[in-house]
Amino acid sequence: MCTKRKFLLVALLMFVLPASADTNVGGTISTNTHWVLADSPYVVTSNIDITSGAELLIDPGVEVRFNSGRGLDVLAGQLVARGTAVDPILFTSNSTSNWHSIDFMDGTVDATFDALGNYVSGSIIEHAIVERATGRDAAIEITRSSPYITNSLIRDNGNRGLDVERSSGVRLVGNTFMGNTSEWGGAGTRFIDSGDIFISGNTYINNESSYAGAGGLQVQYSHNITISENLFDGNIARRHGGGLNMGVNDNVVLSGNTFTGNTARGLGGGAVIGDADSVMLSGNIFTGNWALRTGSGIIFVTIDVLRLSGDRIFDNIGDGVALGSPDAILSMDPSKPTWIYGNTGYDVVNYNPADVNAMNVWWGTLDEAAIQATIFDHYDNSSVGIVFYDPWSIAAVIVDVDIRPGTDTNPVNLKAKGVLPVAVLGSDDFDVSLIDLQNLTLEGVDPNAKGQSGKVGSFEDVNGDSILDLILHFDIQDRGIGATTEQLILSGLLLDGTTFGGTDAIRIVPPGDLNGDLVVDIIDLTAMAGNWSALSGGAKNWAEGDCNGDSVVDILDLTALAANWAFTDSAPPIPEPTALALLALGGIALLTRGSSRNIRGGKRKSA
Repeated sequence: MCTKRKFLLVALLMFVLPASADTNVGGTISTNTHWVLADSPYVVTSNIDITSGAELLIDPGVEVRFNSGRGLDVLAGQLVARGTAVDPILFTSNSTSNWHSIDFMDGTVDATFDALGNYVSGSIIEHAIVERATGRDAAIEITRSSPYITNSLIRDNGNRGLDVERSSGVRLVGNTFMGNTSEWGGAGTRFIDSGDIFISGNTYINNESSYAGAGGLQVQYSHNITISENLFDGNIARRHGGGLNMGVNDNVVLSGNTFTGNTARGLGGGAVIGDADSVMLSGNIFTGNWALRTGSGIIFVTIDVLRLSGDRIFDNIGDGVALGSPDAILSMDPSKPTWIYGNTGYDVVNYNPADVNAMNVWWGTLDEAAIQATIFDHYDNSSVGIVFYDPWSIAAVIVDVDIRPGTDTNPVNLKAKGVLPVAVLGSDDFDVSLIDLQNLTLEGVDPNAKGQSGKVGSFEDVNGDSILDLILHFDIQDRGIGATTEQLILSGLLLDGTTFGGTDAIRIVPPGDLNGDLVVDIIDLTAMAGNWSALSGGAKNWAEGDCNGDSVVDILDLTALAANWAFTDSAPPIPEPTALALLALGGIALLTRGSSRNIRGGKRKSA
């Protein structure tokens, strides 16, 4: 009986309190209008035109449902649709048929920003979902205007997600373009004849162009274009540019983008960039992309000036990068080398008559023959230019190395028996704690370990920048370097398996230059006197006076010092007879003085 009463009560409440009714809207909005959550959903039964400088303000969580073929046009006013991450605004179809689009026209009140780039006022779509539209050009169409589109999901639209034409200053930030399709390219987004474009932090995923142009993003006939920190994943182009297709543009900058899993049945699986005066890339990743023809990672076509710095083009299915530029440099900054390796075709294909500067690239190997085998250039086809790859980077990550921290000339005495301190310097861009201490060498020699613990190195700030550095020590005699060696290479692995390396210059100094100041003089003789007859095997460094490396400071070391007396960086030593005469006058007294310092309590200390 109790259960029946509960059932009847629920049924009665459902009958007495019907579901919230739809709010039908349409026609012209010529005064400020506010759509609130309590009246949602709003059903657009006829086209909406915002005119006369009016504002349409839409609250978070509101649903706007368009009947078939209906849309919203901002003709002379502004649309302010600001949802939240928790309560986004929804623009969708009210039936199984698709609606038209949201159009921002010439009379739109454009978005404005402060000096830090923060939104201040004007037309905006933020934290919204825009889906299931089939507008003439896109679900969101922008013409001669610049609304701000940010943090929104634009998905499953039948004729492109967003289209921008003849506009300046449009910013797309933090959006996701997913599952959109288009016949004529730019299924996610297309820009045509526009300028001062800023596209940052967006995700383009699984968009598809069924005939021409990019699956993800397409930019044509535009200028001053910044594309940064975007993800292009799984986009498809039936012809060229799976993730990105750019043509006939000026001043293009791509930085920090990732292109992965994109495909093209023509050129440029990850991206194709053509017909531009200047293209600058830095810190982009192209991996796992595929193209039927060439440039599975990326292809450049007729680029006047092309520069890459710190980009990573690896493990693409086919050729890594294809080049058609008369002025191309593939790795501008030796400290941040571009990676090009592991692609299943050639790593680099040059199809232009001009030579290519591919120096300082990390090829995934130090084997020159292996590097040569991954390059297609003049030696494969005499009609194209040479790809110059030497010198190549010694590692994927280049670090700052400081031999003998605190000294500028880094003197090394080949006869010394001590240890050589080497610092790997940390920075804002490199954390030395990421180094695998079990996998690093200096010229192939392992660093010294500490006692029974076997601990390698120590962490301290050696250059006063408040950032930890790694300090290592290596036995001088183990390195096998020669008298003409001018630099040493430290190399190893990071904890994630990435190779790293760095170099620092050294100066081989003659026996007798005990303090490494590149001068053999009275200071060195005094240092020798202080250690006369001392064993140097336990010495802390090479400057204890053992010039010939026989583990004792004696007459043989004095003779070596005499042979190089008055040596300087720019002058030869004084002839030996003169040196010996000088030592005879002043050296004996110093040596006697040095010996007397070892007498304690009437007994000479044992050496």
